Amino acid sequence: MKLKLKVKRPEEIQPLIGGDERISTKKASLESLFILANEIREKCEDYTISDYLVSKSQFFGDCCGHGVLDYLISDEDKRSSALSEFSLGQLCVKLGIPTRYIQRCMNAGEFDLASENVNTWLRSYPKSLFIREYDSGIRAVLSNRYSVLDTHDILEVLGESLPLDEYTIKGYFLSPERFHARIVQREMINIEGEDLYAGIQIDSSDVGRSTLVARFMLFKQICTNGLCIAKSKGTLFVQKHIGIDKDEFRDSFSRSLSNIPLLIDNAVSFVEAARKDKNAFAVKNLNEEQMKQFINRVKENSKLSEDGVNKVIDLMGEKYDFSRWGFVNSLTEVAQMYSLERRIEIEKYAGNILVA
Repeated sequence: MKLKLKVKRPEEIQPLIGGDERISTKKASLESLFILANEIREKCEDYTISDYLVSKSQFFGDCCGHGVLDYLISDEDKRSSALSEFSLGQLCVKLGIPTRYIQRCMNAGEFDLASENVNTWLRSYPKSLFIREYDSGIRAVLSNRYSVLDTHDILEVLGESLPLDEYTIKGYFLSPERFHARIVQREMINIEGEDLYAGIQIDSSDVGRSTLVARFMLFKQICTNGLCIAKSKGTLFVQKHIGIDKDEFRDSFSRSLSNIPLLIDNAVSFVEAARKDKNAFAVKNLNEEQMKQFINRVKENSKLSEDGVNKVIDLMGEKYDFSRWGFVNSLTEVAQMYSLERRIEIEKYAGNILVA
């Protein structure tokens, strides 16, 4: 199915850059996200800067942002654009300068010191750069090896490959920097006592923040928990933004959809086994020292704080049960408290617990 620009974009869906990234559960369609992605694209420009022109670039620290970069796209054509927090970090990494140090200089009002450090290494940088702008600001500083496969391309492939009448969007995040979507089947998985749906989790970035990944996921309707089945058991497609193109993604993703029925069958087995597994997670029976060891183990593996782990344990007792499945559900519910990056990490950990 070819996505067309006929659907009015919901007003609540807005492009973001920086800020607190959290998955939205407001109603949206693939078509409306495609419209937003194209609106973002219309405000974007890309420039490849030769090593000769990179050496003539100049960085200026400022008091209210992340610096400004003056750069030439030809001997006669100069641009002056503000850097985002992420693109400043990319520039500093390429130059071998600690990003926190440069930002600290600017925060302290030492703008000349920040500028001198960056410009010293810009003058001798031996490679070309690929600069991506959004709304006249720099959203990415990449190498010329970066392959462009942006959010609107990905959404177009999804529209062509997925039977849209069988799927619905249950969560998304879309900005000039990042794209994440949870696309879930409308038909519930047949597991007695569970409101689980199979789905696909898509994660990508137009600025090099993440690899393009499509993973099989489980979605719990009643509390909007998402459970990512990671590793080889659930990865449908994965590719860095190097040497990638839309046709390759379309072909590989379309082929991978044929694995969904098998993945659902596997998920049913995983869930049923986890519901019966009550030995390692019967934390209500632990003494003080054993509980401390359990909390420390979960903290280490999930990177949750002690307060976060205690919330997981409370949910097991109050809402779920003291089984491996209860632990997994409690983890994914607590994950909703966190930003996109951390939430995905916690859900991956929960997925690994499920398939262990």
